[in-house]
Amino acid sequence: MRKESKFNVTIFSNLLSILVSIFISFVITKYFVEYIGKEAYSYYPIANNFSTYFSLFFVAINISSSRYIVIKYLNNEIKEAQSYYTTIFVSCVILSLFVFSLEMLFYFNLSGILNIPNNLLRDVKTLFLLIFLSSICHGIGASFNAIYYVKNRMDLYGISVIAENIVKGILMLVLYISKSIGLISLGYIILISTIIRYLFSINFSSKYMKEIKFDLNTFSIIKLKSILKTGIWAIVSNSGNIIILNSELILSNTLIGIESSSELSLIQPLMTLCLLLGNTITVMLEPLMIESIATNKYDEIKKIRISLMCLLYIPIVLVMTLNKHLYAIWLPKENNVVLYNLTFLMCLQILFSFINYMSFSAITTLLREKIKGIGFIVSTVLYVCLIILLNKKLALDNYHIIFAGIISYVLYFVIFIPLCAKKLLKETNKKVNLIYLKDYFCILVTMLINVLVAKIIPLNNILLFMIMCLVCACVDYVIVLHAYKIKPSEMIKSVK
Repeated sequence: MRKESKFNVTIFSNLLSILVSIFISFVITKYFVEYIGKEAYSYYPIANNFSTYFSLFFVAINISSSRYIVIKYLNNEIKEAQSYYTTIFVSCVILSLFVFSLEMLFYFNLSGILNIPNNLLRDVKTLFLLIFLSSICHGIGASFNAIYYVKNRMDLYGISVIAENIVKGILMLVLYISKSIGLISLGYIILISTIIRYLFSINFSSKYMKEIKFDLNTFSIIKLKSILKTGIWAIVSNSGNIIILNSELILSNTLIGIESSSELSLIQPLMTLCLLLGNTITVMLEPLMIESIATNKYDEIKKIRISLMCLLYIPIVLVMTLNKHLYAIWLPKENNVVLYNLTFLMCLQILFSFINYMSFSAITTLLREKIKGIGFIVSTVLYVCLIILLNKKLALDNYHIIFAGIISYVLYFVIFIPLCAKKLLKETNKKVNLIYLKDYFCILVTMLINVLVAKIIPLNNILLFMIMCLVCACVDYVIVLHAYKIKPSEMIKSVK
């Protein structure tokens, strides 16, 4: 397969996997809320959030593992690559047993940690058990993901995710027809689909990576130490972001109540959409971003910022400002005004996490992961202190919890990261600062216009909603063209 064709297939398969994931997420939310109620459904995203916390134990291994295998493989050091592969797999298995034991301790004390009605306790505990088993599959299966990087076949990764979501869809359809929808059945759907995904990964590994096989004799403690040394600060820098974003739903349940957390759980599919989009776009652009910063290529930086604006910032702004109409169509029985306000604030928080990604990449370029880790520790401590203070002084609600998250994100992403990047680069580039100002201007103006359009135009069906989204997007992109003083052809070229 030619390089360009492979790249196109990779993009198509990964974008398709995202679309399928989001579609399934929306369908799950709608039908499970309808059949079991939003209070019961809220424990599904809560279980996922706790599972994400436990997955932090795997970050140190997974974030560096593929890098070591790829480097050795490309240098034709097959035995060394095989040693890293075996070391990572054995480490993941041992770590999975340790993590599962921690999850079981949490499982047996679940009723004392969360507010759970007695009539839902059995179902909720079974759901958590199945989600935890799914997370262990992710932990062990992650070692097989090396195939996608070693062979540069991210299209295969997209195929495995698509297969996972197709299985989810089929099982959901079976449950819908048989009218057997419940929390426990949802847990089984997640576990089975996860197993299917990693069966695909195992199959791809045995088919396309035959030269690298598991051999217990090649396990190396020294290699494990080098992997952990590289990844330890990655745990810290990732944990701050995960703790804040994933704790809001849990805090809502434990500090406020089930009704409050059930409202917050309904906005999770849109939050997942924004995060998936943000992570996908920034991962694709990061190599270009790092190279442009390292070589101080202003024109390339400008193109990347325009791409971020078009592919990431504008879509998040659209979700922020137009979601009220979507909720009215998607979840008509719920209070769409409350859901709109919560979504707006959560999207604002996510937007702050991506807005200064260029500075974030600059710190990565200069190998200063420790700085990012320390910043996340400080922002997380600040977040916890704000929650404690608000809980003591006020009648805590969802808005207060999200507000605390926004403050910590502003201090970290909008103030701390740019200042650190400026100091590390040892120079102030006025052109780069001007791009930042243009970004803020575009986001603010598009936000105001979209809010105005959403208030003026009443909508009651999905077709009109899609037309309104298209019109707002076109207006937003015209604003970008004028702000950056570029032609449409230049913007399309930058994005392409």
